[in-house]
Amino acid sequence: MNHKSIFDNNDSGHKMLYAVVGFFIIPLILYVLYLLVRLNQWNFFPLILGLIFQGKRLYGTWRPLIENFVIALGGTFFVFIMIHKASLKVEHEIFFITYAFLLCFILAFLVKFKKNRILIIPQLTEGVTLLHSIAIIYWLVDFSRVYIYAKIIYVFFFIIILFTLFSIINAFTKSPLSKTNRFLLSLWSSLVMILLALDYIISIFKNGEISDALSFQEGVFVFVQYFLLGISAIYIAQNINMILGFLPDKGERIFQTSRRRKVLKKDHIERFSENQVSVWYSLFCLVFSASLFWFNYEFQIISRQSVIWIVFVSFPILIYCFEYFRIKLISSPYKSV
Repeated sequence: MNHKSIFDNNDSGHKMLYAVVGFFIIPLILYVLYLLVRLNQWNFFPLILGLIFQGKRLYGTWRPLIENFVIALGGTFFVFIMIHKASLKVEHEIFFITYAFLLCFILAFLVKFKKNRILIIPQLTEGVTLLHSIAIIYWLVDFSRVYIYAKIIYVFFFIIILFTLFSIINAFTKSPLSKTNRFLLSLWSSLVMILLALDYIISIFKNGEISDALSFQEGVFVFVQYFLLGISAIYIAQNINMILGFLPDKGERIFQTSRRRKVLKKDHIERFSENQVSVWYSLFCLVFSASLFWFNYEFQIISRQSVIWIVFVSFPILIYCFEYFRIKLISSPYKSV
């Protein structure tokens, strides 16, 4: 589907609306940026870059992304007024503004879900679910190093192993992707992504400011972590409604809940590609991700949350580059006969 066609209706009216909103929003943006720079609160900028990077990949066009930013800024301004009345220090106000903006951006995504489900729902393949399964196994193994005596871990291990084996079988065999299989794999992927994204967001609260870094390398590392935070926020926004949508709404009738669940189940099935992934791609996914996870597990170079999201971001880029050069090589007039 052409994304632009969805948003290009009443183009002149939209331009006028954007001009009016921009007239009021731009001064607010400049004021917030001034405060952030003056107080050396640089974490906000890689966060924004992460949101833009993943949001652009999702939408394919700038307009809905700008709309989300406007909604988020409006909500952030309201939060700023509320906490300013609480007589907090300016440094604390800026801290809350950063995470208020993140929350408002996610809520804006959920509002968009009601209007343009096709754009918001993330597409999945066997390779993606395999990557998610490997990541959650690593997360649980690394987590168990600290909480080894928690019995609940063994319950999670059992469930995760079952779904991981299920995703491996689908990735490495030609077993047909029935509607039931696609629904289960899609549901599993959403649960994993919400868990990993929430865990990453919680872990980021322990980090300091980029300006407080003792070295250039440490500053770069904090920058990357907040960039990944923006990406993880997009993943939460994409997947949270795919799970919470199955819960009944307050005051909703039974037939309404049933109908909404049928639509959501259909979304899960249709977002999962029926095209089976090459076994070589699945093998590369397994070797690439497992190698990085094992290396970090052994030497504890960075946190488990960081290495997981680095793999999530880097693996699709590697596949894209490989496909790009492979197609270039095949279409080259100078290739050998």
